[in-house]
Amino acid sequence: MKKSVAVSILLLLGSSVVSAQSVAPALSADNHMRACEQEDHVCQATRSEFKASFPKAFAGEHEAQRNVSSCLTNGCDDAVQRNRVLGCAWRLMIIKFMADAPELADKTFFSANCTGSLTDADIDQIEKQADGLLHAVYRKSMQLPD
Repeated sequence: MKKSVAVSILLLLGSSVVSAQSVAPALSADNHMRACEQEDHVCQATRSEFKASFPKAFAGEHEAQRNVSSCLTNGCDDAVQRNRVLGCAWRLMIIKFMADAPELADKTFFSANCTGSLTDADIDQIEKQADGLLHAVYRKSMQLPD
């Protein structure tokens, strides 16, 4: 089971090197945060919220997953390093997990933030990372088109 989680995390990171050091960072919010100016209380509060949401997102809490997705996609007051592909992968994972009744807000977010200017390679990465997230969080796999 640990091996399957490690493989899922490596898919999430897009890495081809298997090591304990390469798996651990994927589970840490710190690797996605930017430095805030000491006086920037909004940035600091956003960092704290993101850091609190990150483990909850991996525990399956949908609101935390939405927060992580949004912050990775849009940067959240410049407190989080933008990673549009990973942020969109989180949102796609939410949509796929809730396949019977995905919320309109998730579909709208994905449509507004995760389509248009992405390359085919970006879309492929989003699908692979969403599948890795789905497996890491829920121990399930998405049915990806061939």
